Amino acid sequence: MSWMRNMGSPLVLFRISSGRSMLMPKFSVRWKGTTPVSVPHSPPIWKRFVLVYERNLAKRPIITKSITGGILYGLGDIMGQKLSGQTDKKGFDFPRFFRATIFGGVFYPLPAHLHYNFLESLTLRMGISVGKAPFFKAFMEQFVYWSYLSNAYYHAVLGGLQGMNTTQIYDRVSSTLWDTLKAQW
Repeated sequence: MSWMRNMGSPLVLFRISSGRSMLMPKFSVRWKGTTPVSVPHSPPIWKRFVLVYERNLAKRPIITKSITGGILYGLGDIMGQKLSGQTDKKGFDFPRFFRATIFGGVFYPLPAHLHYNFLESLTLRMGISVGKAPFFKAFMEQFVYWSYLSNAYYHAVLGGLQGMNTTQIYDRVSSTLWDTLKAQW
């Protein structure tokens, strides 16, 4: 719970008589006339969101990542369509938006969850220092295995969601994978 104190959390860890710990809100002193009054300190909404998100991530990681992934992939597709000018020419492509949202919310969370847990355990087992860990993880993701697998998986799933058969999906992956990898690098 020390991370809560470090981020200026509105919660303080108290020991109660049974020996258990309990989170309680911090109190601020406000003045009512000449009398000090203790009132609960209300954190900013973004801190409350972060606390709720992290609690759900610890309790239900796959469901939380599914909701987050669906929202982020959907928002990413909206921005992609807007920035590419596609919406000006043809209008908003709702089927594309739904495919992206479904991929991010249904097909991507479990493999990503397994990948990031594996990558974290690999980093710890290899004894990579905290300062070098982001560089090690980025290298592993981009050049060793994850980028190839996740991008091939992305194109294959989207091809399937578009109704392509296995030959068409194979052709799609083989014709787009290298360009996608180069664009990421």
